[in-house]
Amino acid sequence: MESGSTVYTAVEPSDVKAQDLGDAVVLTGSCRISVMSQGRPEQLQCSLHRRLRQQGGQWQMVTWQSTRLPE
Repeated sequence: MESGSTVYTAVEPSDVKAQDLGDAVVLTGSCRISVMSQGRPEQLQCSLHRRLRQQGGQWQMVTWQSTRLPE
């Protein structure tokens, strides 16, 4: 990623469920991630987990984790 050989071009979440924790929320679901990897387009189906917190009246992403699902 740091070298620029892999570039995210789109992230399309689906089946997202939210767990309200007051000043934070946890989102889980699945997503299709489109990337350009070494000059070739590739699409990955992944599970996702995001945690956001509310700070100063705005939502801020704290963590993002995705795991590629088997095809």
